[in-house]
Order: sequence, then C-alpha cells, then structure tokens
Amino acid sequence: MPKSWVPSLRQMLGHLTSSDTLLPDVKLKQALIGYINGHEDYLGHNDLNLLVHNEYYTKTKAELKKTWEKLYPVLNFINENT
Repeated sequence: MPKSWVPSLRQMLGHLTSSDTLLPDVKLKQALIGYINGHEDYLGHNDLNLLVHNEYYTKTKAELKKTWEKLYPVLNFINENT
C-alpha cells in the first residue's frame, strides 16, 4: 500500500464499528452501522455520497433533517473523543 493511501470514509467508519474500544456505546455503534449500510428511514452513506458528489442527486429538506438528527450524536461523539 502506498504511503499516500488514505482510507475512504466508509472504511474509516467501518473501522469504528468493528472496534470495541473506539466506539464503546452500543446504540451509537448501531446508528453508525445503520448509516453505513443504508436505512430506509433516513439517508445512508451512499445517498450522502451522491449528494456531495453529484449535483443532479437531490433529497428533500425533511429527509436531510431526519438524517442529521440520526447522525449528529455519532458525529458529536467522534468530535469530542478524538
């Protein structure tokens, strides 16, 4: 693997979910796994990836808000513990 290699966001998040020490809260881990795998109730990783990288892929304000409400606790935990 070249020194310049950087894991994708999906790979980094997968690493968090496979560790017992990096993300010890089971409910946070379940929420993150739901995001990575995709979830019918809110946008998953593939949806957000398309929103960021494809200007023709859109979602409603309500869908984005629901996703943010689900992901915020996970992102906040990561932010406060790294």
